[in-house]
Amino acid sequence: MDEFAKFKKKSTDSLNDAEEILTKTYILTKDQKLFLSVLIKLNSALDSALNYLLKEQILTKTSFSTKVSYLREQYSTKLKLNEDDFEFFTLIKNLVDKHKSSSVEFARKEKFIMTDDFDNLHTLKYENLNDYLIQTKKIVAAMFMIS
Repeated sequence: MDEFAKFKKKSTDSLNDAEEILTKTYILTKDQKLFLSVLIKLNSALDSALNYLLKEQILTKTSFSTKVSYLREQYSTKLKLNEDDFEFFTLIKNLVDKHKSSSVEFARKEKFIMTDDFDNLHTLKYENLNDYLIQTKKIVAAMFMIS
């Protein structure tokens, strides 16, 4: 398996893992801490799909925002993705970054809440993550269709 086929496999595996965690494991356990795992898997799926699609360009080592900008410029019409889809990449990445820099995280009433140093709250809910999963599947499928 070549290096770029590994990106496709990792993206697919991450997406499947996110779906499994959200639709089966969370339903059984009701543990909101699983929301972080889903979010990280969705981010991994998007990043790996970006690396797979941009394999011809030597962009796999560049920043996430550079890859998304290049994708928007070069592939927006082929992918048939709208501006909201491109903003979605940034949304997921920002949520993962907020988790990494969060000073306090806790579960409360079917939500997972992250706070930063300025006491700003960022909430993850099952409904939001389910929407994120659907959108990630759509974007990744579009990226694999044109490659």
